[in-house]
Amino acid sequence: MLMAYNQVPIPSFMYGTAWKKDATTPLVQQAVAAGFTAIDTANQLIHYQEALVGEALLELAKQGTPRERLFIQTKFTPVNGQDHRTPYDAQADLTTQVKQSFDSSLAHLHTDYLDSYVLHGPYARRGLSDADWEVWAAIEALYEARKTKMIGISNVSADQLRLLCERAAHKPMVVQNRCYAALGWDQDVREICRAHGIIYQGFSLLTANRDIFADPEVRAMAAKYGMGLAQLVFRFAMQVGMLPLTGTTNQEHMAEDLRSDQFTISSEDLQRLETAPRNGPCLKHPVAPPQHRVGNLPQVHIPRLFGHPPQDGVQTCEGCSQIVGRGHGCITLAGCTLTRCQVIPCALLYPSGDRSGGPEGSPVPRPQAWTSRGSPGR
Repeated sequence: MLMAYNQVPIPSFMYGTAWKKDATTPLVQQAVAAGFTAIDTANQLIHYQEALVGEALLELAKQGTPRERLFIQTKFTPVNGQDHRTPYDAQADLTTQVKQSFDSSLAHLHTDYLDSYVLHGPYARRGLSDADWEVWAAIEALYEARKTKMIGISNVSADQLRLLCERAAHKPMVVQNRCYAALGWDQDVREICRAHGIIYQGFSLLTANRDIFADPEVRAMAAKYGMGLAQLVFRFAMQVGMLPLTGTTNQEHMAEDLRSDQFTISSEDLQRLETAPRNGPCLKHPVAPPQHRVGNLPQVHIPRLFGHPPQDGVQTCEGCSQIVGRGHGCITLAGCTLTRCQVIPCALLYPSGDRSGGPEGSPVPRPQAWTSRGSPGR
């Protein structure tokens, strides 16, 4: 268990439910059966099925796991992160939107309280706007009314978090960010969290960091500890103070992820993992190999590695948008200019190999260096 500054405990590993669609209910049940006690979702139909998480909670209660044994975290997603199916009146004032979304989440999840309620992402690209402050005040009101035990923010920059901690009546108890090794594992934000007693939750730890899996030194490190690369990354995250999220759809991988706390990475190896990615290919800038081949990897499930599930069997590299193949199996990326297109066999990520597609079960968004602000898609 981890403890935020308000003395509320939170499990040290969390199962994420983004992009699970109709499989959400059975996957949440499988995750809890494997040993996860913290579930992350959002009231955002583009990427989540919050109501199906609620169906899983009902089934788990029937099977002997009551709601009170689980840590449930969901999010308020601003209208710019929604499609037309908003869980609130998009024309209402922001305070009303937060209240309506929160009440909708309680109904979806069949509960009368939340363990954590998170702003899915600031409205402003830089700094915090009047809209951000109004929404945060509405979220603080829910905390003060004891309707949620913790409040937090996601997809936030260091400057935004610093400002929120300085001016808010209640600073966040949790921060959830996409964590890129090539961008320093979000060290600036993590340091602010450490200074303020905020729990840092890292997501896309595997799908956003495939470059480090190609590093021979990192592979040798995993072999030295007798662990897969996924376990090495999750254990690294834990030892540097993160709460990692996983979204794997493979039940065997769920169990393997939870065993990440059964070994200790040496201080020397921790330092190598903190710094090695910065010495390798940089995700901030494109590279230009004449041809990037992804061949002889029949177990690789292309949609997981390259972006959103394909339309009519066509897959594209999310980095450069080129069509890279149809179906599964061996493909060639002709002229792709991004290191993102590198594929690592999932057998290296997990000791058991991979026959379900990928370790996290989610698309790989672009790093913030490629976009103005991280998408609130998780």
